[in-house]
Amino acid sequence: MIERQLRKYQLWANLVPRSSWFVSLYRLLPRREWDRIRRAAYAHYGHKCAICGMSDTTLSGHEDWEYDYDHSTQRLVGVLALCNLCHMCNHLGFASIQANEGKLDYSELVAHWCQVNSADEEEFTSHSDYAFKLWKLRNEFEWQMVGPSKEPISQDTTADDVLDGLWKQ
Repeated sequence: MIERQLRKYQLWANLVPRSSWFVSLYRLLPRREWDRIRRAAYAHYGHKCAICGMSDTTLSGHEDWEYDYDHSTQRLVGVLALCNLCHMCNHLGFASIQANEGKLDYSELVAHWCQVNSADEEEFTSHSDYAFKLWKLRNEFEWQMVGPSKEPISQDTTADDVLDGLWKQ
């Protein structure tokens, strides 16, 4: 499967399907609830990027999803503390838009991906192609977002609902 090809890398683009755009925990939950979750992630990863280990940088909370194609669910399996470049590598489509608008140096992103994965630019291009093939496949489904305990995520979800299931799996 395409996903297996992507997961062989430490830093890989796990593109969320179009149906899940703008319905993340970050957008669904009240700000204070999201802040509790992302701060817990920062502490869990020792205030370093969970992927490249960079410290002394601004971190972002990144929702890590696992997809069950048989049940059309995307399950939250983690919230990662990521540096900006690792975060943008996870969101290659958005990174491309940012680069086209002059807001991101795409060559810096590619170099970072290559360094983290001990890979070359040809591998990055292949990885990117696979990521977008998987994204197209994911777009064929209407996904239901569920939390770590497989309960549906909604505006009623709390930080405790999420944190109780994270990092214990």
